[in-house]
Amino acid sequence: MISYKKLQKLLIDKDIKKTQLKDMIKVSSSTLARLSTNQYVSLEIIDKICDVLDCQPGDIIEYVSSNNWLEYKVQEIDQQILALQTEKENCIQRLKNNKD
Repeated sequence: MISYKKLQKLLIDKDIKKTQLKDMIKVSSSTLARLSTNQYVSLEIIDKICDVLDCQPGDIIEYVSSNNWLEYKVQEIDQQILALQTEKENCIQRLKNNKD
C-alpha cells in the first residue's frame, strides 16, 4: 500500500497548505482528497508534485507492506487523535482568553 504521509510532512515543513498545492499542480479537489486518504494517483500527479516542491518521489511517498498496514493505520490514527487534542486545547485556551 502506498502512503502519502511523507507528502503531508513535507507540506508542513515547507508551510504549504493542501489547497495551495492543489492550485500549484492544477488538480481537482478529488485528486487532492485521494492523496489525503492514501489512494492511488497517477505518476503524472506525482511528477507535478515533485516538480513544484523540487523533490524526489521517495520524498513524498512510501510503500507500507500489507503485513504492517494495520500497525501503520493505528499509528496514523494516534497522530490524528493527538492533533485533535492539541487543537481542542488551543480552542479552550482561546475561549478562556476571550472571557478575560
